[in-house]
Amino acid sequence: MVMPLNERAPGKVYQVYGLRLRSAWSLTCPPGNGDCLARVELRESRSRLLQKTAWHLHTQPIEPEDWFHRRLPDGSDYLRWGRLAEFHVSPAGSRITARPLNGRVQLSARAFLLSQALSFALLKQGFETLHATVIELAGEAIAFVGDCGHGKSTLAAAFLHAGARLLTDDLLVLEIHRGAQPLIRAHSGFPRIKLFPDSAKALAKGLGAGQPLMPGSDKLAFPLSERAHASGTSPLKAIYVLATLVRGEPRRHVAIRRLSQQRACLTLIANTFNPVITEPSRLARQFEWAAKLARAIPVKSLSYPRGLPLLPDVLAAIHADLAR
Repeated sequence: MVMPLNERAPGKVYQVYGLRLRSAWSLTCPPGNGDCLARVELRESRSRLLQKTAWHLHTQPIEPEDWFHRRLPDGSDYLRWGRLAEFHVSPAGSRITARPLNGRVQLSARAFLLSQALSFALLKQGFETLHATVIELAGEAIAFVGDCGHGKSTLAAAFLHAGARLLTDDLLVLEIHRGAQPLIRAHSGFPRIKLFPDSAKALAKGLGAGQPLMPGSDKLAFPLSERAHASGTSPLKAIYVLATLVRGEPRRHVAIRRLSQQRACLTLIANTFNPVITEPSRLARQFEWAAKLARAIPVKSLSYPRGLPLLPDVLAAIHADLAR
């Protein structure tokens, strides 16, 4: 479904990723009437966000299909995704201005685009994020991290198929409560999950019709009902890092190994959502955040042969590991 610009309701307030988001775009998120970590305003512009006089900031021409980022002299950020949309994130991260480049944005692409832009706003407001897919199981959050294509969303969909709920797919915001035993709480994201057609055919029954995530992409975005999506926050119990199967292990073997705190810290840094900003102050904060998280939460490698028929074995192994 495509919504033209003049049909978008301005000024609605939503709760997502722990943010209170006042948006010019209509979003499928809970209303923003609860506690929040920060506030962000999403505005919509009909005019070009980066004027021609600023093109000298570019070291090379922008191709229409490219993803592009530039930090501007005032500390703000300019972002562009191919022919879809461009964003300007204010220096303090409290405001995002967006302009669809083709005059309209598919509903399935909004959450994807916003999660990318919101990661820059969150960084500016002092929050680190993980690139993760998170389920809620028995009231606790279980996170899966790993490179794109490692099967995070497929594994989460298998858990949903078995009765779990999704907390977030892509961007994970964590809130660390200090104390003798630090409590880590995971905030919910947009109520949708992204799946490739083969995974969707096997695991997305009952989720409704999927929509193309992006032009030219095979992935589909499936909206989730309140039954399948957990809103608010959940305590984080464990983080599983999806890895390739170690050579020599049995073909049907599911291997779960806890990482040392040092290895866990480095792994978390490697799986932060936004690797673009590399200023020394950000890198120092990122390391401190990852070290604190590695001390508080078990981080484990999870390797298994990829294949839909083997997913029940993977789910059983994770359940057994969580019960220990």
